[in-house]
Amino acid sequence: MLVWFENIERATVSQLSEGRMRTTPLIMNSKDLRPHYRDFSDLAPFDPLKTPVWIFDVDRHGMWWANQSALSFWKADSIEALQARDFSTDSETVRLRLRQIVEAPQSSGSIRETWTLYPDQSPVTVNLDMRPVLIGDDRNALMIEASAELDMTQNPEALRILEAVRSSAILVSTFSLDGGLLSQNPAANARYAGVEPGAGQTDLMGRFENPSVAQTILKAVAREGQFEGEIAVRTVSGVRIHDIIASKGRDPVSGQFVTVLNEEDRTRESRLRKQLEALNNELETRVRERTEALEQANEDLKTEIQERQMVEEKLRSAQKMEAIGKLTGGIAHDFNNILAVVMGNVDLLEGEGDFFEEARGAIREATERGADLTQRLLAFSRRQPLSPQPIKLSELLSGTVELLRRTLGETVRVVVHDCGDEWQILADPGQLENAIVNVALNARDAMPDGGELTFACRKLVMPDEAESSVDELDPGEYVVLSIADTGSGMSAEVKTQAFEPFFTTKDVGQGSGLGLSMVYGFARQSGGLARIQSEANAGTTVELFLPRSKAGKAALPPTTGEALPAHADETLLLVEDNAELLKVTRIMLEQLGYSVSCASDGEAALSLLAEGQAIDLVLSDVVLPGSLSGPELLNQARRERPDLKAVFVSGYPRELLINAGFDSAKDRLLTKPFSRSSLSRALREALS
Repeated sequence: MLVWFENIERATVSQLSEGRMRTTPLIMNSKDLRPHYRDFSDLAPFDPLKTPVWIFDVDRHGMWWANQSALSFWKADSIEALQARDFSTDSETVRLRLRQIVEAPQSSGSIRETWTLYPDQSPVTVNLDMRPVLIGDDRNALMIEASAELDMTQNPEALRILEAVRSSAILVSTFSLDGGLLSQNPAANARYAGVEPGAGQTDLMGRFENPSVAQTILKAVAREGQFEGEIAVRTVSGVRIHDIIASKGRDPVSGQFVTVLNEEDRTRESRLRKQLEALNNELETRVRERTEALEQANEDLKTEIQERQMVEEKLRSAQKMEAIGKLTGGIAHDFNNILAVVMGNVDLLEGEGDFFEEARGAIREATERGADLTQRLLAFSRRQPLSPQPIKLSELLSGTVELLRRTLGETVRVVVHDCGDEWQILADPGQLENAIVNVALNARDAMPDGGELTFACRKLVMPDEAESSVDELDPGEYVVLSIADTGSGMSAEVKTQAFEPFFTTKDVGQGSGLGLSMVYGFARQSGGLARIQSEANAGTTVELFLPRSKAGKAALPPTTGEALPAHADETLLLVEDNAELLKVTRIMLEQLGYSVSCASDGEAALSLLAEGQAIDLVLSDVVLPGSLSGPELLNQARRERPDLKAVFVSGYPRELLINAGFDSAKDRLLTKPFSRSSLSRALREALS
């Protein structure tokens, strides 16, 4: 039998290829038939033999004894020198093969194999007869006789083939043309360990799970020269799936024709392929079932969606009608009262009597109420035009609280806590003052027998992803203005509705229900929040969360006063599309002392400016008919007159102003309706 092993320097036997296999320790019993050599004296009959004979200690993996011919073969001067050789570099597969031979069932006989040894640096290929023996204190060993040395120097190609087969990780075996095992490389030896030539189970027929496959392979090789297939084989680790390639070849040493069998383990791939096929079949079944279920579910969902859409549409319609009813009813009630006052006083003005002065006051009061109601509606919907400025709460409160003390009466005590090292806030000062007054008036109504109204402020920092009770606030820095009363408080139900438009607990005619809703809308539009804390009979606290301003000088509280007259020779261009408003505004401007030119749209205003007339300021509506808005008119005019000043007026919501191009950072805005005094102050501030 030919067995090729990997060459190792300074080794007496070569290594198997890189295969690995665990073996159990050898256990001997009283029926062990192996010869037992306890010392060298038992080996004296072998010393004069001309063939090299030595004993290799398998348990200690080293030389134990050698005759003179073996010493000469191994190029050693003495047994001691040979024993001193280091065999620790031999691989595990070398040790495995030696252990397999020692443990072979025919332990009383010998095994012949071809090994490539290294007595020195040059390889020697030799036939070895190896017989298991015991030495010393029952250690396992092999008595080895080098029966014939093969000269491979004259056939380098054969040696190259032997080395390639020997070192291959692929299992390579050679069989006679009728299927008898001739040799196998270390990889095959490891896979079919313990199977030796000459035994019935070692031929080609005994290698496969289905013995009839062997005849198929032999016939295919004889007829076509090759066979390929994936076949189940029987190995020491059980039945495996091998990729088999069998071909006809010539043994490089003997020269005889043989069947060469190359094998690669495909057990894992085969198992995975079968599992994948099973999974694919199962997946296809599941996909088909799931698709059918999804199609049915989709049809059910479509039906459910259609039904839900119908229900939701009915619900939206009902809610819309309820909201419109509240809005229409509230506005109609208040505006009808306002219009009745205006119409009645107009009738009085047309008659004779001493009612003119009283009628003018009533008309002004009704108009201011109408303007206030409109502002509240816009504030609630967060569409009012705002002019946010840096504000110090302490300065604004000082002026507002003095007004409140006179308004609330002597039974309400107003307390203002010092804000300390306060931050500036960013808000519209006029609208903030209105919000404070609204809250204070509600507090007065909740304290009919008197009480205390307290103002306080504190700083608040909302970090990113903060877990806070103020869930609606964005991360940032805020100032919280608290307005607390000692009144009757609110029930839980009333508190949840307090910010809703037109909700009020007052009697009919005593309130529009827009006060707190305006406060909430103003706070949200300013980038903050309004919140109520209240319990029945325990007072109410309204908190306004307003964003911090880090730049600019704090604005002074809004002021009122008499109209300021024009300077000499100041000319204004008034642009207004409403003829009645144009007329009354022109009269007010002339009464203030201004020279006035008028235009009804942007194109007409540009024509007047193009004539070269000296214009000190343009007073224009933001939204104008035609192709030009008020801001667009000023942008074109300032190409020729970059220093041209402007004041804009508007009664439209904030979104329309932004769409028309108004920029609160560049120009002043006066909200309709406006008084003559507020108009004159806006003009003087712009012209100054």
